[in-house]
Amino acid sequence: MNLIKLEDSKNAMTGASPAWIAMLLGAAVACSGSGASIPGGGAQSATIGSQGGEIVGAKDSALEGVKLTIPAGALARDTRIEIGPSAEETSLPGSVVRSGPQFAIGPAGTQLAVPARVTLPFDEEVVTTNSRFDDEVGVWVRKGDHFGQREQVDSEPGSVTAAEGNRPPGDVVRFELHPNPQFLRCLAQFPGDAQRAPSVEVTVLRGSQNDSLSLRGRNIKPGLKFDLFTVEHTSLAADATVDPAFRGNFGLATYQSDLEASEEGRVRAAIRTILLDENFSFDPTVTLAPTGTFNVGFWFDDPSAAVDCGFNPLNPTPFNGEHKAGPLAMISTPDASTGLGPLSTHPDTSTTSRDHFGQQQKVESAPGSVTVDISSLDIVAAGVDPAATGNVARFDLHPNPQFQRCLAQFPGDAARAPSVEVTVVRGSQNDGLFLRGRNIKPGLAFDLFTVEHTNLAADATVDPAFRGNFGLATYQSDLDASDEGQVRAAIRTILLEENFSFDPGAGLAPTSTFNVGFWFDDPNAAVDCGFNPLNPTPFNGDHKAGPLAMISTPDASTGLGPLCTHPDTSTTPARCSP
Repeated sequence: MNLIKLEDSKNAMTGASPAWIAMLLGAAVACSGSGASIPGGGAQSATIGSQGGEIVGAKDSALEGVKLTIPAGALARDTRIEIGPSAEETSLPGSVVRSGPQFAIGPAGTQLAVPARVTLPFDEEVVTTNSRFDDEVGVWVRKGDHFGQREQVDSEPGSVTAAEGNRPPGDVVRFELHPNPQFLRCLAQFPGDAQRAPSVEVTVLRGSQNDSLSLRGRNIKPGLKFDLFTVEHTSLAADATVDPAFRGNFGLATYQSDLEASEEGRVRAAIRTILLDENFSFDPTVTLAPTGTFNVGFWFDDPSAAVDCGFNPLNPTPFNGEHKAGPLAMISTPDASTGLGPLSTHPDTSTTSRDHFGQQQKVESAPGSVTVDISSLDIVAAGVDPAATGNVARFDLHPNPQFQRCLAQFPGDAARAPSVEVTVVRGSQNDGLFLRGRNIKPGLAFDLFTVEHTNLAADATVDPAFRGNFGLATYQSDLDASDEGQVRAAIRTILLEENFSFDPGAGLAPTSTFNVGFWFDDPNAAVDCGFNPLNPTPFNGDHKAGPLAMISTPDASTGLGPLCTHPDTSTTPARCSP
């Protein structure tokens, strides 16, 4: 179960009302379907006075995961506060789907002088089934006979703070980004004010299949736009001063998200992909060996935004979708002893190489939360707006014919052949990919990549022109087939149209990966289908994987993979329009 936090910033409870008017809380996502429910019943109550207090749902009860906090000064006198499952099931508007139970808080009609905060659980499965992420869960508030949607005040990966004490070291990583000194004045909301200098904190949570990154910044000049990358090298030393040894080459760089400073000078971003310890890309075409990008930074999107700080807009950098960006704005610093970026949490100090990989076992992630202000106590529910049709791309992955028998849960049964559907939802900052498969041999593990080339033709047969080179490949997620033969994964990064990586040092120009595929993690899993485990492929964190299992097919007319939804056919071959 995941958690949503709602904050009542204006109304609340002063003086008990004899009437009970239910405040209903429900988590929801867009599209169709029924909301999840928590079995059982029974309310919990407490007498809370001017000193404040809280009610926490008991474990294994219908209120597990629920928490109501009333701060000091919110109530003028002792009041009996009760929270329990609601007897009323209120439908949410339009296509919104409820993803958690509803609760009634009373006595309603009382007013609070200081905001109250309530946390409630929601069903992660309902959210992901509807191709949404936790921080996309919004909140709806009933006013009279209709609902109005409230924008988030904040969202946070509650899994970073929930039960951290039970997590192994390294599962939660926090670090700061630091300004590029030359361009600090053009970046700052309050130039020259050291007390209100630009500040960005990054939190990364290790997941079971991939990792989640949350970025939050403040005191950034309102209206500025940026482009977020993971990069091989940083320009800063461990003390956040410019590294005198830096020669202008950030090495391998992978585009992850857009950023935009709000009117309050804040920036927010969330990405979900392989990040900690095992993140890498490689490209045999330019002899780019598997290379990790363990630093995080963002660049001015508009070259003109940094002109006043000495940047020449006639010499842009390639750090945006059009490859015409401004200079570095902020970036992480390396570890003082290893020189590795903060996304490397388990460095191998037995080598002197700064790009050596260390492996860490991943664990399941825990809840997220969303915070909103509400002006009245009434029916409150979480939900998301459905994505516009033009912002959704759907396509299938197809088996690599030679290895289908080793992949299949039901070998030889054409009616129950392995089947994988991918849904990609275009976002305002980056994109979400949701993979769902069935009829896969239980227990198999795989590694998901976006790749430049596919070995299949448009009709899903082997392309006779393919010569074994998938081109640029970027590691995105792990997959595991369940006992029922199902696979699931969700990633969040730049995917549609503008996804690319580049590395000047390796001769890799900005190159996109518009195909999606996954490889057998264990080379031995494909031995019965003719694979030689003594010649593994580099498609996993150890760079010792098996063969391709399933992959997307290209468009029959353009030859581009399905992550390019806006091809430019005015050129030959066709290219993708940003």
